Amino acid sequence: MRRPRSRPEAAPPRLPEPPARGRRAHAGPPAAEPREPAPRPAAPAGSGGSGRAGGPWERLRPATVRAKIVSLLMVPVVSLLALWGFATVSTAQDIARLSRVRQVDAEIRTPVAAALTEIQAERRAAVRFLADPASGEASTLEQQSRRTDEAVRRLRLGDRHTVADSGDYRTDTVARLGAFVSAAEALGPARKDVAARRATPEGAYETYTRVADSALAAEGALSGGSDAELGPDARVLLEFARAGELLSREDALLALPGPRTADAQRRLAGAVEARRTLTAATARDLPAAQRSAWEAVSKGTPYAELTAA
Repeated sequence: MRRPRSRPEAAPPRLPEPPARGRRAHAGPPAAEPREPAPRPAAPAGSGGSGRAGGPWERLRPATVRAKIVSLLMVPVVSLLALWGFATVSTAQDIARLSRVRQVDAEIRTPVAAALTEIQAERRAAVRFLADPASGEASTLEQQSRRTDEAVRRLRLGDRHTVADSGDYRTDTVARLGAFVSAAEALGPARKDVAARRATPEGAYETYTRVADSALAAEGALSGGSDAELGPDARVLLEFARAGELLSREDALLALPGPRTADAQRRLAGAVEARRTLTAATARDLPAAQRSAWEAVSKGTPYAELTAA
């Protein structure tokens, strides 16, 4: 007896596959991934590229917004720092220059001007003493000589040096100041001749005038050239000092009594004309306040009387 054919068992149902991560179940087959673009070949050297991608400038281009902002601000910031440094250096130089002018004025110009004033006063006293033997100028001349020596002594440092040797001054300044101090200290024999009345008024006038000229030469060393120690106003100071010396010469020449010789008259006329020329040319260069003060003096009664004389 044939066995009955068994019915094959049905295969168990297959469970659906889980959807791929990150994809929707109904998305179908996965899309093809885009390929990365192949790098462009670098431009050959010397090809004159315009700095596009792949060129040497591409590596210098800022990559972030912050880097771009810093790059934009770099130029003005560096410019401001440069201007600040220039202003600082200029200010420091101006301060140093002003300090130098004050040092020169205190150490040399003011003491030299004071010594010159005393020499001018001694010249006038000596001329009056020799011109009028009956005058009581002997004691005045002796006192004035001591004041002159004291003023010149302020310019000395020891027996061989002057104040210019210790201040890093130019060689011309040191030499002229030394010549003036030596000339002033050499007035001893001339003073003895004046006191003994062995000198003439004209001779004493010439002796003291040479010393005064050496004082003005020392001031000229501080005022002349492109490296003037006293700054741009030094020329005005020097010319007014020369005008003051010419006025002192007029005073000494006018102290001579009696009729004047042709030589004395020539000297007086030359001093008057030179002083007028200097003051007229220099007064225009004075600052406003000093120019007003000079105009007040020149328009006053004493100046008018001197001009008339």
